[in-house]
Amino acid sequence: MAIFHNTIGSLTVLKAELQKAGVYDLLSVREVQDFQSSYFNIRQEIIKEHGQRVSKERADLKPRTAAAKLELDQKTEESLLTIQAKIDGLKYKREVVSGLYRFWLDIQIRFAEKSMPGRVNRATQKLKSEYSALHERLEFVSNQFDTAVLESAKAALESLDKKKAVVDRVSPLVAGAIGEQKVVRALEALSDEFHVINDFNKTFRKAMYNQRTGQHIQSIQLDHVVIGPSGVFVIETKHWSDDTIRNHKGFSPVEQVKRGGWVLFTLLNSSYGKGLLGKIQHRWGHVKIPVRNLLVMTNKMPRQDFQYVKVLDLKQLVPYIEYWKSVHGPAEVNSIVESLRRT
Repeated sequence: MAIFHNTIGSLTVLKAELQKAGVYDLLSVREVQDFQSSYFNIRQEIIKEHGQRVSKERADLKPRTAAAKLELDQKTEESLLTIQAKIDGLKYKREVVSGLYRFWLDIQIRFAEKSMPGRVNRATQKLKSEYSALHERLEFVSNQFDTAVLESAKAALESLDKKKAVVDRVSPLVAGAIGEQKVVRALEALSDEFHVINDFNKTFRKAMYNQRTGQHIQSIQLDHVVIGPSGVFVIETKHWSDDTIRNHKGFSPVEQVKRGGWVLFTLLNSSYGKGLLGKIQHRWGHVKIPVRNLLVMTNKMPRQDFQYVKVLDLKQLVPYIEYWKSVHGPAEVNSIVESLRRT
């Protein structure tokens, strides 16, 4: 099996984007895909779970509300009896006295009778509040059950929907990771004479100038670089649908792999390469390191062929790499690999 270096780039970026958005429980493409496919079922399970909670709450509320009403009624009656007993006592005294004291008792009796509702209300205020809250909640969960369930599930559903929005936003990275994982699995069929560097990145302090295209290139990012006896293969991977192939308006993947291939070829075969790789020597002179540009389509294929870039599907990838004749020995391959990994 080929020897691999680094994690695929889109998976690294995918994890970073998810974690930056506060999603820490999706750690692989498979977990993201499973979440996407099961989102509706998860939502329904949340609603079902909270429906059961509200049903249990409703069942619990009925006896609690009845008990609260009974306690309130008892306390109200007790307060009325206590105040009435006091009034009756004042009235009894009134019958056996006269003069100013009788007049004073009349005032006390009238005051007690007038203040009775307020005194009863104060004595039962806490119980009334407790009963009112229980009764109101029972009425709500009984008469507006579905609304109560959604209200109960609101926080969980909002958290789920936020997670879904994040996953939807990074879905292009998911597609990219799927494609790159498929390519990695395909490249595993190569022998251990080959090395695969995933997510090859290089930034230049001074931009490299491509005279043929007029481009100043400050940095490159390559999905995969395969190094073996037959040279170096620069691979750009796309997991695109027919619709994306027809309507894609971004940077051309063909131009992207050509750009990366030119940089690697220049690094390995020109004065730029002195700092990266000493010339591979043969008794006849310096050995040219071949660099081939590959665009691997892991879903749908374009109908066109392109100059300087070979477009392949997954089944064609390994046979195409193995087709080329060997020009480098193991020591030279290792030298190229170590030099590229030091960038």
